[in-house]
Amino acid sequence: MKGVIFQRLNSKCMPLALCLGRNVTGIHCYPRMPVQRTLFTRNTSLLTRVLLRTPKTEIRGAATEKKGNKNVAWAVALALTGVCGIAFYVMDSMDQKRKIGKIKQNIESSGNIEIGGKPWTLTDHNGVERTDKDFLGQWVLFYFGFSHCPDVCPEELDKLAKVVEAFNERSDLPNIQPLFVTIDPDRDTPKVIKKYCKEFTPTLLGLTGTPEQLESIRKTYRIFFSTGPVDENGDYLIDHAIISYLVKPDGSFADYYPKRVNQKGMIQQIEIQMKKYEKEKQKQ
Repeated sequence: MKGVIFQRLNSKCMPLALCLGRNVTGIHCYPRMPVQRTLFTRNTSLLTRVLLRTPKTEIRGAATEKKGNKNVAWAVALALTGVCGIAFYVMDSMDQKRKIGKIKQNIESSGNIEIGGKPWTLTDHNGVERTDKDFLGQWVLFYFGFSHCPDVCPEELDKLAKVVEAFNERSDLPNIQPLFVTIDPDRDTPKVIKKYCKEFTPTLLGLTGTPEQLESIRKTYRIFFSTGPVDENGDYLIDHAIISYLVKPDGSFADYYPKRVNQKGMIQQIEIQMKKYEKEKQKQ
């Protein structure tokens, strides 16, 4: 009886022992899966292989991490771009304030007599010689610039034209004569200036002249500018103060308006100057 039981146990356990022995020595009973891990566990009387697949969350996590790295890179690039833009804006604003500060200092130290109020002679875009006496009795807005200016001068002249049109449409206030004086006589001939001024308003009168004539009016209105280097095509830019000058009907200086003063602000300030001038005139 014991022999029969031993034989039965032997017939069932021997294959199991051989299988375990092969796994211990590195010989697997089952083929190894290339991407999966194998775990052996006892389930009652037989061995069951459990395949542990890579969780989907790990795959998603890896993809998210990769995408996250790209997002971080884009965020850093945008941040650097923003910092550079802010730095450029601050430097440009500081440069404009420096130029305006010089002009304001000259105005305060020299008085209104030294800003405007002196005779000048130039040639308009029709080839007619003009002097300061031709504009006595009118409110005049001077702007000094050049026709090859890429953006600033067109923006300022467009603002100036709208301000002038706003006054010309009102019956309770006098009209304003806008004048564009070039600081680039070599390229801004009367023909060039005439075409340029028509792009803004028909009332805008362009003025040019000899280097000596332009130097005289430039000193009268304290105009600061510097010519940049000439490129291979012969083009160059001119760095200059962005300011419009208001002149009273008697030819004396009234006020100035830098770039930061918008259209609405210019209209309000010019109206104040006009009413102030009328009050002073009535007192006299």
